[in-house]
Amino acid sequence: MAKVKELLFKRTLKALGWDQLTRKLADFAITSPGQELCLNLPLTTDQEIIKRELKQTSELKTLLEEEADIPLEEIKDIRPALQRASKEGILEGKELVLIAQTLKVGSRAKKFFQRRQKSYPLLYQLSSPLIELTPLERNISKCFDLSGELLDSASPTLKRLRRKVTTLRTRITKKLNAIINSPSNAKILQDRYYTIRSERYVIPLRAEARARFKGIVHDSSASGATVFVEPLELVELNNQLKRAELEVNREIREILKRLTLRVKEKTTLLQSNLEILAGIDLARAKALLSKSLNASEPKINTQGRINLHRSRHPLLVLRGGKVIANDIALGDKFLSLIITGPNTGGKTVTLMTAGLCALMVRAGLHIPAAPTSEIAIFKEIYADIGDEQSLEQDLSSFSSHLVKIVDILKAVSSSSLVLLDEIVSSTDPSEGTALARAILEKLVARKVRTVATTHYSGLKELAANDNRFCNASVEFNLETLSPTYRLLMGLPGRSSAIDIANRLGLEPNIIARARDLWGREDKSLDALLAEIDRERQKLQQDQKEILQIKAETKELNKEYQERLAKIKEEQRELANRMQEELSRETSSAKEEIARIVKELQRQKTLPRAQEARKKLIGVEKKVESEIEKHLDLQKPPEEEIIDTSTLKAGEIVEVTSLGKEGKVLEKPRGRGKVKVQVGGITMIVDPIRLRRTRPITPEEASDDHKLPAVDAQRLTANNHISPPTALSCDLRGKRVDEALEEVIDFLDQAILANHQRVCIIHGHGTGALKSAIRDYLKDSPYVSHFRAGELSEGGDGVTVVELK
Repeated sequence: MAKVKELLFKRTLKALGWDQLTRKLADFAITSPGQELCLNLPLTTDQEIIKRELKQTSELKTLLEEEADIPLEEIKDIRPALQRASKEGILEGKELVLIAQTLKVGSRAKKFFQRRQKSYPLLYQLSSPLIELTPLERNISKCFDLSGELLDSASPTLKRLRRKVTTLRTRITKKLNAIINSPSNAKILQDRYYTIRSERYVIPLRAEARARFKGIVHDSSASGATVFVEPLELVELNNQLKRAELEVNREIREILKRLTLRVKEKTTLLQSNLEILAGIDLARAKALLSKSLNASEPKINTQGRINLHRSRHPLLVLRGGKVIANDIALGDKFLSLIITGPNTGGKTVTLMTAGLCALMVRAGLHIPAAPTSEIAIFKEIYADIGDEQSLEQDLSSFSSHLVKIVDILKAVSSSSLVLLDEIVSSTDPSEGTALARAILEKLVARKVRTVATTHYSGLKELAANDNRFCNASVEFNLETLSPTYRLLMGLPGRSSAIDIANRLGLEPNIIARARDLWGREDKSLDALLAEIDRERQKLQQDQKEILQIKAETKELNKEYQERLAKIKEEQRELANRMQEELSRETSSAKEEIARIVKELQRQKTLPRAQEARKKLIGVEKKVESEIEKHLDLQKPPEEEIIDTSTLKAGEIVEVTSLGKEGKVLEKPRGRGKVKVQVGGITMIVDPIRLRRTRPITPEEASDDHKLPAVDAQRLTANNHISPPTALSCDLRGKRVDEALEEVIDFLDQAILANHQRVCIIHGHGTGALKSAIRDYLKDSPYVSHFRAGELSEGGDGVTVVELK
């Protein structure tokens, strides 16, 4: 069975065009090992591996879109060199240079992903096993130039020997120049130049003058007119040069042998690095393929569900041109999808799209569908597509297809996806329908997800009567009698064979006869399908108009929101300006109050006090007017208005027009205005301008007894000003808030009466009243300083206050 499954899967890959897709993927790789990985792309069913590879592809796609490319351009296939090194062979300079370049790329790639660890964690994990072999890379790089030529700096001995060779060549060429430039040799020379034959320096002589020149003949021209002679006087120098060159070659061999040995010691690490770099190249190729396909990472499930949104056949996309996107569903509410419709309408393309997407996911490739798409991991994917007659086995098209289906039925499980194109065709339609139905029912009974294409009307009825099946069709334009390549889920399709034949020019009398011969039931069914299709196209047009109206409404709403935001921004700017003006008015009021108080201290008469009272009322009205103008700038919606009956003293609220938080100083009475402390100002605010923000914090709760330094309400709290009847104020038995009210009144009157010192009697008790009063006195503008009373004054139960 294992061999049957393997053969079926190979046929499936070929039928779906998987090799074409992997070749396209390999085109995006830039290294030989990476290209090999692309062409032999592993197909796993491990969910964790698939998810990780899909995420890796997503990360690399994002990296390529937002940053520069990965530094992989100099990687070459060094596997043959590593194999030779492991077998005691000596590597050439070019091979060693390629190894050094690969090491450099590995080091750069490792650092590249280390710097981007947080942004691309999976790519970092992929590259982190790379081992930096910097000493080996430097040893090789310092010995060779980029072409693989050994440098003199490779060893001191090589440098010395090469210098010796250069010196000998200089001596030889000097003597050669003297010989060919000598007038006495002019008649025997064939030409005035020297060359090398058999690795010896020689000069060209006329053949007939050979006897007149002492030397050794090493070669002659093709015509025999020229002989190449090594002058006798250069023989020893040439011998010395040859020995020196041999010494150079021996030293070069030793250097290459030494470097090869170092490579051999690191062969395992080098092979590992190359595999990792090939894996990175594969991930890069996957990302580039995803960009080329405008593909996305799908959601993965193990429940056999396929929900592809706006899916496209990947090979058609790569070929260019317009490709119609379709939604394909399977495995959720039904197990088998039966696609019907006219020839060349796109049935097979739809079936192949589903199969290729299932394969792509197993390979860690993004699929050409919307990001909302979902697809299962199918352990087996089997397809019977195309017409393959077997001449060797003497099988017809029908038999060939049936043999495959027999094998598929033996191999499938509940985790299989089966794709059957024109199921049980090329036979009698009634028998073919019965056989196809029986096969599909068997597959569904075994929980196999199946997509089948057919022209059999009987299979359309199967989907209509059995909810394990679902009809789908490829759309056919009744006006133009041409396919649109759109898949319509839930609707059976018409083959439209007679209509298409008529459009293609078949004689009218033949078309008429065909319609007469066509079965009455088939005609009725076809008419019904045509009517359904017309209604569907009408609904589709209505939906298109609704979507257009919806888009226009959305655009109008967007425009409204932008205008509203602009108005709110202008309100905020106006509110800020008013707040600045209010702050200035408040500061001015404070200065005016201080001036009136000083004036009263100088002129302590009742008429002056009454006059000061009028001025204070005027200041208060001016401040209140500014506050009201500011508060009127914003008014919250009705549903945001606070129910004052639920407010409590100490609660934190926002004064919406100020954009500031404040503290409720006392529980409001009924639905009246609320006393709120905002920063250093106490104000009375209409509830419509308040909004709850948060509960009071413990730190704020500990400050509940504190009152502001300047109280805008208190400016006119006393409608009658009269000098205090005593220089002390007894607060024993009062609550903190009541006592503070009385202290404020008392100090107002004391200041107006020009008293320098007063006593506040609070007693000992729990200490809360004393602490509250003394905390207030710290911030009071009237107080110069204060102290606890002496024993004769009442001790710590009394606070003595010195006024300004």
